[in-house]
Amino acid sequence: MSDIGLLSTCQLLTFSLSRGGVRSIVQLTILQELEISIGLEVNIVDFFDLIIGTSGGGIVAAGLGIRKFGVQKCIDKFQQVSKQAFTKRTGAGGVFGPLIEAQHHSRYKTTNLSEALQKAFGEDTILFGGQRDPTHEPITRVGVSAATPSRHTFLLSNYQRPQVASVGRPTYTFYRGETAEEELKVWEALRATSAAPRYFKSFYHKASGYTFYDGAITCNNPIFLAHTERKILWPEQHERDPDILLSIGTLWSNQDGSSSEIDKANPKGKFGVRQYVKNLFGIMMAAVHDDLDCEKTWSSFYDSLNISEGDGHRKKKYWRINPKIPNTPPALDSVSSMDDLQDIARKYCSTSPEIKNVASTLIASLFYFQMKSASKITLSGFQTCEGKG
Repeated sequence: MSDIGLLSTCQLLTFSLSRGGVRSIVQLTILQELEISIGLEVNIVDFFDLIIGTSGGGIVAAGLGIRKFGVQKCIDKFQQVSKQAFTKRTGAGGVFGPLIEAQHHSRYKTTNLSEALQKAFGEDTILFGGQRDPTHEPITRVGVSAATPSRHTFLLSNYQRPQVASVGRPTYTFYRGETAEEELKVWEALRATSAAPRYFKSFYHKASGYTFYDGAITCNNPIFLAHTERKILWPEQHERDPDILLSIGTLWSNQDGSSSEIDKANPKGKFGVRQYVKNLFGIMMAAVHDDLDCEKTWSSFYDSLNISEGDGHRKKKYWRINPKIPNTPPALDSVSSMDDLQDIARKYCSTSPEIKNVASTLIASLFYFQMKSASKITLSGFQTCEGKG
């Protein structure tokens, strides 16, 4: 859809990807199953005009939308990045683990994450303004969220759009460098969106002077960002529903407990061991509740649409796919769980009517009506129209 003109009869397709660490493998598996269900040998990303992701979801968004990996290749790359990034420091798993984490301000070596992202996405590939893909494939607009130490959300993207006042939830800044040097590389944007407190150090972008943390701190489910961005990018579609707005999660459970913001302690770049240990409990407790927050964010978004109970047409425009499981989901750094996570996602897709419904909606989006001209005919009397249904 992104390589044709957007007429009044041709609507937009958008999807957003929640945070999840290694559990973002669930998102990729769901997308793979959707692609199979559609059965047209079309890359799933080519159905969408805009993708917004947070944390692990941001890595998925960039792999599919910027690098055009294809789902299976993106799965392979994601697994490689996860295994390299979540390599524990020496001694971090023992009784002195918390102190070692505190000394280094992170559980894992941040250089491992940076090197893994550079290997997967290239060291010099610019997020915006770089050289176009020689295959001349249509550009998919991709954005990833990141948070500053003051808890303000930034959207880092591969596209340009008007700078307008941010409204909605959360308010955010659309980042665009004032000079070419201030533009982020792809791997830097992904390093920023995945800089989860406790797991990795914050990301300092020297050229712009900004420090970024994991986007999930302020925006664990970027559905509001996706909805706002599509309206800014295509103002003529502002009052209309998209063909589809798809939100994909990374598992959830009622055992996640009550809602709480991630990282209540708001750790900043430089503090000592004592302060780190003091803040660590707040970070851990907030992370436990994050999955349920993603679902509450979706519920809040859906309620804001004011779709009446009997309006089946509008209901089919907005979808949330997120398998619910009976037990607490694996930790964000549980690399050993990735195979099991894929099995859970495949089992869910094999029985969920949502997959077939979304697949049908995507197929239908390939067809649209274009009025090229019209003529006016004035008739009198009675006319009879006959035909077969």
